[in-house]
Amino acid sequence: MRARLGINNCFAVRRWPEPADWAPIVADLGLDTVELSLDLLTGPDADPYAWLKHFGPRVPEVQLQQTDGLGDRHWPFTEEHNAGGRVDPGLVLDILADAGAQDVLLILEVIPAFEADDRQVVDGLRSSVQVWARALSDRGLR
Repeated sequence: MRARLGINNCFAVRRWPEPADWAPIVADLGLDTVELSLDLLTGPDADPYAWLKHFGPRVPEVQLQQTDGLGDRHWPFTEEHNAGGRVDPGLVLDILADAGAQDVLLILEVIPAFEADDRQVVDGLRSSVQVWARALSDRGLR
């Protein structure tokens, strides 16, 4: 069996927003794997893409969810949410490629409200898959 221990970057939100600030903490913990959640940096000046640029070659997994930058939204990639959203699938893929990433697991982490209509939930998931599949296809990755 192969098992590895890593950490999600959630612990750094609003405490250590820059990779250079929290990477030494991860190293001091003896960990070398960080799962990135792109929507966790909030505020008008936050740049979630900086994390991908810095850690791109070593990122094994990226959680994908749309956000407005004001909170941890877990929104689907729908026309409505993409219009005001900060996460651009094509840009994510381009930055990872430019950073030298070789094998990255992209995980849709859409978490709808419990009381959301089932059909709306599935439609949002379907839209998210289509948006990311198109971005992957446009880059010859799928």
